[in-house]
Amino acid sequence: MSPQERRKKRQQAQSAAQNKAAVNGQIAVSEEVEALSVKSDRRSELILIVSVAIAAFLIFLRTVAPGLIFGDGTELTTAAYVLGIPHPTGYPLYMMLLHLWLKLPLGEVIARANLFSVLCASGTVAISVLIWRRVLTSLLPKWPLKAHLLGAASIALFLGFLRNSWENSIVAEVYALQLLFTVGFLFTLQRFEETRKPSNLVAAAVVFGLALTHHRLSVTLALPLAMAFWWAKRRVTDFPWRRSLTSALLAVLACQSLYLYLPIRAAAQPPINWGNPVTFAAFLNHVRGGEYMQFQLLQAFPGRPFSLESYMNFFFLTLRHLIGEIATQVFPATVQFVTDVFPRPFAVPSAPFFVLGLCLIIVALFSMRLWAKIQPLTAMGAALVVLQNLVVIFIYNIADIRDYYLFVMWVVWGSVCVGALVGLQALLQRFISRALRPEYAYAFLLLPLLPLTSNFSRCDMSKSDEPEVFAQLVMPNRTDAMPENSILITMGDDPIFLSWYRQLVRRERTDVLVFGANFASRAWYRTFFTPSQIEKYQIRFADRIAQGAAEFAEQVSNAIIERNVGRYPIFTTIDDPLVLQELSKRYTLKLVAQQVFVMRSFWGPEPVRVRRIEPKRF
Repeated sequence: MSPQERRKKRQQAQSAAQNKAAVNGQIAVSEEVEALSVKSDRRSELILIVSVAIAAFLIFLRTVAPGLIFGDGTELTTAAYVLGIPHPTGYPLYMMLLHLWLKLPLGEVIARANLFSVLCASGTVAISVLIWRRVLTSLLPKWPLKAHLLGAASIALFLGFLRNSWENSIVAEVYALQLLFTVGFLFTLQRFEETRKPSNLVAAAVVFGLALTHHRLSVTLALPLAMAFWWAKRRVTDFPWRRSLTSALLAVLACQSLYLYLPIRAAAQPPINWGNPVTFAAFLNHVRGGEYMQFQLLQAFPGRPFSLESYMNFFFLTLRHLIGEIATQVFPATVQFVTDVFPRPFAVPSAPFFVLGLCLIIVALFSMRLWAKIQPLTAMGAALVVLQNLVVIFIYNIADIRDYYLFVMWVVWGSVCVGALVGLQALLQRFISRALRPEYAYAFLLLPLLPLTSNFSRCDMSKSDEPEVFAQLVMPNRTDAMPENSILITMGDDPIFLSWYRQLVRRERTDVLVFGANFASRAWYRTFFTPSQIEKYQIRFADRIAQGAAEFAEQVSNAIIERNVGRYPIFTTIDDPLVLQELSKRYTLKLVAQQVFVMRSFWGPEPVRVRRIEPKRF
């Protein structure tokens, strides 16, 4: 090879090396720019999530109940305060979390418990932003980042301000945390579908395991989790499904160890010890909710199973109620309450709102179909949870079934909002023929104003004092109204739950013996009293559940009245006319206080009466 040829070849090699270096440099710059862009997107998403969560928190905080509440909240708070056992299923995780939260110096104990629900609801709103942002990014890829972020934020806030969700966000109850777990589980499924990383599937199992130790409705997450493993085995190349399945099972089992809280604390005989689950049989019965399943699962009335005719009536009333509830989550509607057919109250909507509910369901199904095309695992997981929730709603005959609608409404209304944005994109393409400009996306923030303005007055509990007035009516602080060392015989949840809280948390009227008449035949109820109390008041417990008013009155009389009437002042909130008629045959009943309260919106105003029981005068 001549010197000229060698020189030319060397120059070509140098030129090729320079070109290669330039290309590599461009690639490196491109990768760096892309990394910076991703980092910027994540920062924008994080800022938005924090902002939305704070906004939701402040709205909920503005409307939170300031003190005592009707319902299970006071019992749950009292049980958490004393590390006791609440009504089935015991809610061990909630008890431990709430007990720790109550240690914070944030006002009265019940106010702290209400605030815990505010925190859980705000967390749900934050996770909702993550879920719906990914849905919008996949469904509307031509939209700019700002549109995706603001669209997701508006949907998340919209869902947070739905009536059922809002009502559960401002009182001490288990359902705000339950919705947080369910939405969090759905997010882990979505992350797994995006990344195909086994760690995300194991994370879903951890969320499922923790949720199981909180509320039995979480069993509806088992089927979507199993489906995710099946999907991974079929769709993900080289997915270590055996190892992942083993890790997931171990995680779920490890979480179930939290249920040891129940027998451990029950053995310590706390003042709230529902079910006394110290034996395996009692533990199993409490965890599975046997006390309620026996009388309310597929039961037209407690102890009376459905006939085909009665169930069909129940089914169609529930269906009409559910469809109407979808519409009334946002739009205040006039409904007719049907309360005299079954123990469950049915809010039957007017024809226009029934039609509106049907239309919303159709839009939601259309959106779910679009969602299933882009994220089949996540969409099917959400659909499976909804379907299982619906099965529970149609077979479990309890009065407060509306709390079981939370995730159903989250999916339905979230899908409706997505459908509305997809429809907006179609209109833009058809009539304007251009993509959505970033500044237009701020208009999305008007979306949550609809439920916010519609539900604010309905959900605002910031000035609620009825429970406090109720509690003072039932067990007055004034000894001239209820003398020292009185006996208070309650009937129903609210009188005894509020009295427990006042005695065990506030240390008010600890001289009064509170006896729950509806627990007189429960063997575990003995653990609520000290041996000295049982001896002093000669308390007796029935060995079977009463069948009819006469037997119930007999049990209550034998349990607490017969050996104490004339010895101690005895008061009662029993208001069943048949039971009162039976008691009046033995004792003199004197009405000493009465007032009307709205304890449940679906029942309307209810009179509460307190009577004094005295020896019969002939």
